[in-house]
Amino acid sequence: MKKYLCSVIAKMFGPSVVARTLFYLELVGQIDSDKVNVLVHSRSIFSKDIQKLRNSKELNYIVLSNGLLSAVQGVWLPKTAQEQTFYYKNLPSHSDEWALCNTFAEELLRLISERCDLKGVLSANFDYWQDAGFRHVCERTAYSFMVLRRENEVTKKAVNMSLDRYRNVEIGIIDLAMVFSDSAKFMMETINSDKLKFEKIVVTGSPRLDCDQDFNSVNENVTKTDIVFFTYLNGNYCEDPRNFWEVVKTVYEITQKNKKNLVIKCKNKSDKKKLKKQFSEYLLDPKSVAWSINGTTSQLTSKAICAIAFNSTVLVELLSMPIPLVVPFVYINDEEKNDVILHEAKKAEDSGLFHVENINKLKVILEKIFQNRNKYNFNDDLRLKLLDKYVGWNPGKPSYLRVEKAILSHRKN
Repeated sequence: MKKYLCSVIAKMFGPSVVARTLFYLELVGQIDSDKVNVLVHSRSIFSKDIQKLRNSKELNYIVLSNGLLSAVQGVWLPKTAQEQTFYYKNLPSHSDEWALCNTFAEELLRLISERCDLKGVLSANFDYWQDAGFRHVCERTAYSFMVLRRENEVTKKAVNMSLDRYRNVEIGIIDLAMVFSDSAKFMMETINSDKLKFEKIVVTGSPRLDCDQDFNSVNENVTKTDIVFFTYLNGNYCEDPRNFWEVVKTVYEITQKNKKNLVIKCKNKSDKKKLKKQFSEYLLDPKSVAWSINGTTSQLTSKAICAIAFNSTVLVELLSMPIPLVVPFVYINDEEKNDVILHEAKKAEDSGLFHVENINKLKVILEKIFQNRNKYNFNDDLRLKLLDKYVGWNPGKPSYLRVEKAILSHRKN
């Protein structure tokens, strides 16, 4: 309803009026005049980071959803301009429409700054079209455009894919870029140029993984019945289709045999629809599976005997969970073997980490886990070392505090 209302106001009355509407409808109640304030553009997954950032005692985060930003600015911009990264190519041919976005952003920031000390704008990445107007305003004012980048390239392949995407991109200036890992920082330093300028890049780690509890704080009163399978229908995660479907079929058959609950976490609705259809084509019963789209990793694993995931960053998040983690790579060439997330865990079964390269081993490992033959040390040096490598994880220095320090110490050039 809010999206519809704001889009109608944007269309009928223009950027200044809809900015005031959004300010009073969404933002004014979030302002804290006793703290330094930051306007945050929220979106899925990034909301987990924002939740942790709000533990800050010195910064106040004013949250505005990406959905509302899209609804308002989508009224003015053609569909061709509503594209991540490459929206800049439409700037010259639709300058009048982009000017409306700039006016909207400028008015919204002015209204907030009249009530508090406003540091600037924080986004989950540097290349969203919804942020373009705000970044343009920040370039010519005292506000800082800042990024806590939710994308985290932790393999060489992922780094190279991002380098290919962002080379020669003309987006402009990002005053402060905060990233989760050294590899992500390396990628951004490599693409840094006059056309895409990062004034400062800082590794802060991932706030969503901040955890005050010990790894081994397992609730023994909860009956563990689930096998959680994190799936992605994307060639970047499993180049050989056999690597995906042979694993899916094996996990399905073993969970049915052992009378366990199979929970399949899909990336989005489209993936879920395709997977359910393909289940039937492979003579598997989709009704015997619990399907999830929106559940958080911690929610999904609360009753899990183990988690299974492919070569994606969810593996890093799962490292911080006190459960066995199985990483299946049945079909993989020698060149890729050492570029798989957690490839260091090939001989780390005492840590509850299983890097599996054939179906028979997968069956044996799952049977052992189901029968609870082994006790695992989830709080060992290897898990901590891997978390530090992939997301700068340090229980003594929560990431939200490192973000806080980076923002408060930043001085715009």
